[in-house]
Amino acid sequence: MWLAPPLLVLVAHQLLFPPAGGFARVRYEVGQAVQDEIRAPFEFSAPRPAADVDGDRREVAQRVEPVFEHDLAAERRTGRALSEFRDFASTIAVDASGTLAERVATLQDEYPGLDAGTIRAVLDAGDLSQIFDALEPALRSLFADGIVDVLPRGTYQQICIVEGVPADEGPEAADSP
Repeated sequence: MWLAPPLLVLVAHQLLFPPAGGFARVRYEVGQAVQDEIRAPFEFSAPRPAADVDGDRREVAQRVEPVFEHDLAAERRTGRALSEFRDFASTIAVDASGTLAERVATLQDEYPGLDAGTIRAVLDAGDLSQIFDALEPALRSLFADGIVDVLPRGTYQQICIVEGVPADEGPEAADSP
């Protein structure tokens, strides 16, 4: 008899507040539009749009330290550029038709990265061959080991650094036995 009062409360509760009937079964057909705010009873991974993924990749690439590339042709390119500069500067240096400021401006037009003070010092030196003769061996020893250059951020897929290959042999020589 002591079970009668709690049982009576339980029955009264069921009559006043009937159960909801369980989970509502919903079926979705292919091509059917669904509500925006469907909540799943469990967690699952959802694919993200490609634009969001690409944006995240660019953002991460900006935070990653730069990657370096071993440039085996740098010595040849720099030697060729130095030779062209030597010829052009020698021609400008012996040109007596203009003032020093005009000759400096001419060289700066051709080589905008050079400082006017540096150009003035080169042209004032008198014998340019001494400067270039001293400069070439220093550059050759610098480039003999190869130059490491910074790649733009996020524009690379795979980097391979080749060591111990002389610059005049090129990267294809490293692959041969």
